[in-house]
Amino acid sequence: MKKEGGGASRAEKIMRAVGVILWIGLIGIFLLNRDRITVESILEKTPRNPWEAVPLMLVFFGIKGMSMVMYAGILYTVSGLLFSAPLAIAVNLLGTAVMVTVPWLCGRFVGGDAAARFDAKYPAAARLAAFREKNDWLFSLGVRTLGGLPSDPLSLYLGAVKLDWPALVFGGVVGYLPKAVTLPLMAQHADDPTSPVFVISSAVAALFACAPAIFLLVMRIRKGREKRKSGK
Repeated sequence: MKKEGGGASRAEKIMRAVGVILWIGLIGIFLLNRDRITVESILEKTPRNPWEAVPLMLVFFGIKGMSMVMYAGILYTVSGLLFSAPLAIAVNLLGTAVMVTVPWLCGRFVGGDAAARFDAKYPAAARLAAFREKNDWLFSLGVRTLGGLPSDPLSLYLGAVKLDWPALVFGGVVGYLPKAVTLPLMAQHADDPTSPVFVISSAVAALFACAPAIFLLVMRIRKGREKRKSGK
């Protein structure tokens, strides 16, 4: 089939439009029901047999990647309540890979228009794009941990700019690692908030939650000092 002006064919454009409409519809369904998406509701729907629960949890992670409105911490917490600590962490890390891959695939399908819109809406992404000139893996990790950008639209953006899948998964898993580890441990020890595991996990989670803001503040202060020096 001939392509118009060297771009996508008419059929490809129609397929993209249909895909976007379906995705918007799915997001709308989740928005209307987000109050029902809780740790308790997911636990009710999840079997206690690990052989059945693990695949279902991975499906939930994939749905989270498509929905853009579900909080990943809910799934990380559910894993802690369903499985032993090592298995819960393993499920969370594998689920994270699934969660970032689904919107990345959609981004590759949608194409560069999504990347341009993302850059316009989130200037931080454009500022961090310079990292990609040095290393895709560093870029993936940087935008995931330091940009203050929403996770699922970010994965969509990384697909649109054709970031390689291994670099995507590396940035996603490392970026989510603190939550994927600390939240299930906190869930397992929630009945004893004074326990060492709960206290240490809470402190680590708080530290990593504040780290991006602290880093950006330090960078802003340094940039301000450099401007003042150059103005002298």
